[in-house]
Amino acid sequence: MIEIMDIPDDTALDKASLEDVEALIVAFIRDELVGDDTMDVDLDENLLTGGYVDSVGIIRLITHVRENLQVTVPPQDLVPNNFRTVRIMAAYMQGRVVAKASGDETF
Repeated sequence: MIEIMDIPDDTALDKASLEDVEALIVAFIRDELVGDDTMDVDLDENLLTGGYVDSVGIIRLITHVRENLQVTVPPQDLVPNNFRTVRIMAAYMQGRVVAKASGDETF
């Protein structure tokens, strides 16, 4: 298990690393969805079947990350494969950040 740190306030959103996005996701799961900020969150475990979130929680999580990273998520991308685990979701969202920074939000 890796130690998850909060994203520093001065982190440029367009330069958010994969680890920064993972930390954002884990912090929200711990603080808002589970209510246990000491809980270990396996970055590769299925969020729904692993008991971290329910169907409403996954929408809250996606919305939280999308708003914090200031990116769009096209409706056609709202599929389970993009949000199955913390690591998969972070990679998808970080890709959206990179696409936005490069001016290509059609990603």
